[in-house]
Amino acid sequence: MNYIKILKELKEINKNEAEHRFGADRLLRFLGGLICPFFIIFGISANLMSCIGVLLAVSAAVIIIIGFDNSLVLGTAIYLFVIVLDYSDGSVARYTSSSNFFGRFLDGVCDNISGAIFHIAIFLYVNKQFELNPYIEILCIFSIPMFVLSSLIMDRYSAMVRWIKETHDVSILPTIKGEMPRFCFNYLFDCRILSVVSILFFPVCAIVFLLLSLVISTFVIIFHVKVASVKLNYPAESSREHFS
Repeated sequence: MNYIKILKELKEINKNEAEHRFGADRLLRFLGGLICPFFIIFGISANLMSCIGVLLAVSAAVIIIIGFDNSLVLGTAIYLFVIVLDYSDGSVARYTSSSNFFGRFLDGVCDNISGAIFHIAIFLYVNKQFELNPYIEILCIFSIPMFVLSSLIMDRYSAMVRWIKETHDVSILPTIKGEMPRFCFNYLFDCRILSVVSILFFPVCAIVFLLLSLVISTFVIIFHVKVASVKLNYPAESSREHFS
């Protein structure tokens, strides 16, 4: 297979996927597109890419926690590659006509695991390297469960929307991007990625990353609950089956 040929075909396949606003999402999709052909050439499936991402995130966390010279930089760089990788697996699935809901499920689970592992590693590094104010330390600790909780709520909301659409035949988007202020999913996401990149140059930005993650997770949770209270306000029939 020819790298340039695959790249052109991917560009055509993904022409409706890329975001037109210049920001982190657009840049990550561009970078992800550049590495996609290599996975296609070597026959690596999108699901395997998701699993590889988790393994790389675990490796990044171990490197950061060990704490040798430049371990934070190396671990963060690996995690950034995991993020770029996450912007590649969908393109591989579309190119190979293997997109399915199991792939989306696995991709979401792997993303959340990778993110949680990185948060834990960064907190352990920060707690070891810096003398934190007790209040700042508490906020940094809370950023970990709040990230996990926000991820669970987003996934649960999407699952409930699909269930409602099947039982009530209504049109509801599976995400709430259109319902939230633009900065919540766009500019705050840009800031989060920027905070991760900043760790490469300024170790103290690891604290900024955790605090910013806490703010973003809080916004995501609040707005999901707010939107869910309106969009999911449909009668729910029992889904339990009783066996005698």
